[in-house]
Amino acid sequence: MLIWRILLMLAGLFAVAPGWAAGPQIAGRRVALVIGNGQYRNVDRLPNSTNDARLIADTLRSLGFTLVGGGPLVDLDRARMGQAVQDFGKALAGAEAGLFYYSGHGLQVQGVNWLVPVDANPTRPQDLDFQMIDADLVLRQMDGAGTKLNLVLLDACRNNPFANRGLRSLQSGLAEMRAPEGTLISYATQPGNVAADGVGVNSPYTTALAASMRQPGIDIFRTFNQVGLQVKRSTGGAQQPWVSSSPIDGDFFFTPPAPPTVVAGLLRPPEPAPAPPPAPPDPANRLMAIVQEQRCSSLEARAVGAHTEISGLAASGPDWDQFIRQTAVTRGVHVVGAAGPGGKTGAGSGVELLPAFACAPIEALGASVRQTRASGGRLMAPMQRAVSAGDSLVVTIRGGASQAVRLDLFQADGMVLHLPVRPVDARAEELRLSIPQPAGSAPGPRLLTLVASPAPLDLGARPGAEPAGPYLAALQQAMAAAGPVRADMAPYEVRAAAALPVRIAAPPSGLATGLGPGPPSRPPRPSRCAGILERAQLGESISDADRAALRAECR
Repeated sequence: MLIWRILLMLAGLFAVAPGWAAGPQIAGRRVALVIGNGQYRNVDRLPNSTNDARLIADTLRSLGFTLVGGGPLVDLDRARMGQAVQDFGKALAGAEAGLFYYSGHGLQVQGVNWLVPVDANPTRPQDLDFQMIDADLVLRQMDGAGTKLNLVLLDACRNNPFANRGLRSLQSGLAEMRAPEGTLISYATQPGNVAADGVGVNSPYTTALAASMRQPGIDIFRTFNQVGLQVKRSTGGAQQPWVSSSPIDGDFFFTPPAPPTVVAGLLRPPEPAPAPPPAPPDPANRLMAIVQEQRCSSLEARAVGAHTEISGLAASGPDWDQFIRQTAVTRGVHVVGAAGPGGKTGAGSGVELLPAFACAPIEALGASVRQTRASGGRLMAPMQRAVSAGDSLVVTIRGGASQAVRLDLFQADGMVLHLPVRPVDARAEELRLSIPQPAGSAPGPRLLTLVASPAPLDLGARPGAEPAGPYLAALQQAMAAAGPVRADMAPYEVRAAAALPVRIAAPPSGLATGLGPGPPSRPPRPSRCAGILERAQLGESISDADRAALRAECR
């Protein structure tokens, strides 16, 4: 009888022990594929994605996972990414648990989720099948492997990086996928929403995920619930992770519970692991989530001490006004408003606010402009911020290296004018151009963009003026094929033509007006002046005699 009482007491201890498995544990071989794509060639880079992949790979390796490729696979093109998924499916044979982690650009179109390799450069929706990876391809590899548990972790819900190419049907964020039997899918944020890349070394989602995986005795459902709460707190509610799951037969622990201890001859369950303290709201991550959602801009935010610095380019208008309203309620962040095109705004290094019609040029060239200015400053500078119709705008272009220069003028009517310019001489410190503003020019803002490349960009035959959208799509393709290029932008304002002074014609001979002699009329400008000015505008050298004529006759 005493033996039965002891056995019943022990059974009760096992039944109520917190953190103990309620069913059979999934504790066999574990296989993981970890991919981090950040160094994109044709769209905005993600500085934290490769860091995130390395953190998760190190965490999984320490928890007994076998990694496909021996470690994190970073910055994969389409061919290498497809091969990695295929190798993952083969490695799952005989495993009990499989895990796929991806950090990088991800988007959806018509409910299909696409993971973006670093060489993707689509110009139409039909290109996706050949340039990207369908997320369902990963699920099919896992579903056919016979594993008891499959985990798909997607820190891939960034902005649609191809929206500026007319691929507006490609939506930001990811669509919710159906989880096959024995599968749990974790998204960094809710389906259709945008997640932050993070302003520190890692994204908010991956930071919380790595910490929760190391907590002993927490099953997968509690693990991802804990991840969601921590991300929500650290981003001030701007980002909320999401989980989709089918029934899972058994219990799985990233870090198994500690074995029970023996006290006075009896089994005592282990003490439950203390829950990590809640992370305080992080203004920098909250701001970064807002920045990632912002259209018509190329912004970046980084934590500097106790405050946040914002830098980059943005177009004025409703999107910028909404951004200001959102940041105004974010504690620890202060953004100073801008006065108009070319004005400065922001905390720290500031944001250059451009005209509202500059949305498309910013989304197409903004990342290259930011990189150019970060590495060496501006390439182009107008000598004046405003010029009257009928006058000329003087622009200087920095030299210092042999380069082919493409100069375009964007207008509020959606058209772009292509301005002629010769290659910059490697020996010249700068090239100065004079750009005439026709007397009939409508007043308003303009935007000059400059792209400098080692060789002329191959854009085919193009008219002197064309709609901005198709031209920018062609320009991005040419820039991607040309290798390293630099870009810059400069806004200016065209004012109404200055009123000409009223002149009274001299009366015919022998007649008196009583007004006395009027001022002499200005002699007509010689036709020679037009030819000299045209050659100067095209960047051709002019002789000393021509310069003297400009000073004497053409003023």
